[in-house]
Amino acid sequence: MFVGLGPQVQKVLNRLIQEQVLKPDRVIGAMLHPSGNCTYRINYLIGDINMPVPHATNPVLYDEGRRAFRERFVTA
Repeated sequence: MFVGLGPQVQKVLNRLIQEQVLKPDRVIGAMLHPSGNCTYRINYLIGDINMPVPHATNPVLYDEGRRAFRERFVTA
């Protein structure tokens, strides 16, 4: 499995899928990189999403990544 943590990594993974180097079912995408320099992003990514959104964090992309991951890998 390959996890695209960040938009630049995801671009590379998408290209490798397009070139048929990787199979799409081996790639987990739409996840932003939770940089150690931005611990508030890590807290949002793994924490309670009902808490206020940390400063300088666009929650839309994190929420999309979390939703896509859960739909694909978490069973009810």
